[in-house]
Amino acid sequence: MAKGITSQELDTTTASGLVPHLGLTTNSGNSYSVTSNTPIRTNQKFTIKFNVASSTAPTLKINDDTALPIKNANGNNAKLFAGVYTLFRDGSAFILQGEGGEYGTATAADVLVGKTIGTDNGLVLGAMPNRSAENQHMPGLEKTAWTGDRYFIKPPPGFYDGASWVTAPEPQLVAENIKRGARIGNIDGVMAPSVAGTAQLNHYIIAHFSTLRNQIGQTVENNVITIPAGVRYILAVNAPSFGSRMDNNYASDYMEAWYVLKDNQGNVFTKWFSYRRGAPHNYPEEKHSNYLLDIETDIKPTIPSFNNQGPMTIVERRIYQTVSPQGNDFYLTRWNTVLLYS
Repeated sequence: MAKGITSQELDTTTASGLVPHLGLTTNSGNSYSVTSNTPIRTNQKFTIKFNVASSTAPTLKINDDTALPIKNANGNNAKLFAGVYTLFRDGSAFILQGEGGEYGTATAADVLVGKTIGTDNGLVLGAMPNRSAENQHMPGLEKTAWTGDRYFIKPPPGFYDGASWVTAPEPQLVAENIKRGARIGNIDGVMAPSVAGTAQLNHYIIAHFSTLRNQIGQTVENNVITIPAGVRYILAVNAPSFGSRMDNNYASDYMEAWYVLKDNQGNVFTKWFSYRRGAPHNYPEEKHSNYLLDIETDIKPTIPSFNNQGPMTIVERRIYQTVSPQGNDFYLTRWNTVLLYS
């Protein structure tokens, strides 16, 4: 059996021969050299002290041997600091011993300020700003919007913890500047849409008395004009006036005619302007020229669900109480009114 070597038998000379120390290097840039009485052969380990740090791809020349590159275990060029290293000569390079594995690709810009990361160049301080620690409402750098789609705010570069916000000032983003029925972010609009226009209310009723007699006591309804969505005010200028009754015998006749306003949900406002021919009757109060209807104040207090955000219809209603008995006469009524709406 082979006899082992005891610690007493392993004197200093023997130990230094196992892993010799070559001494201190000199250098020219990244080219290092050392002179030693101990030759280093392939597959031999040794220690050496480098006099200065390297910057790129270091090489080492021992005595008159060929200069070989100094590598990490992963094959990358070693980064040396001034100090003592253990190297292994593998025949084509000197391999640093005990240097660990790869560091990855992170740089200072990828690491938070106040943190460090190990690299081939040693510990590196992080340079990424912690924006969430700076401001929970970080001002954005730029802003833009896609019509009908979304709003963008460009944040400053850095780290955000998911609990902070990037902001952009918008002093005009108030409910009063958003159309009623629209919602931007979490703000519901209250602004009444601005819709302006005019309509000519020229409505003729021409009927044979024999037809009218069949309608006595019935309310007849006709859609007259469509008012666009968003209108609040409707002004009747030169309100309806009856035209002429064309008959040969002026027997007593009596009719009521008035207008109502319908929304697209079936709500009806009946107390608008009306006109009579003949004796008074219990229908809406007769109103004449320049009558202004305000949907918000005249209708919605009594019909809260009235919807002027959709198209509305002006409807003419009339009822005949008595009609001239002659069967060959005609009856003509005419409304000539200009409606201004906004």
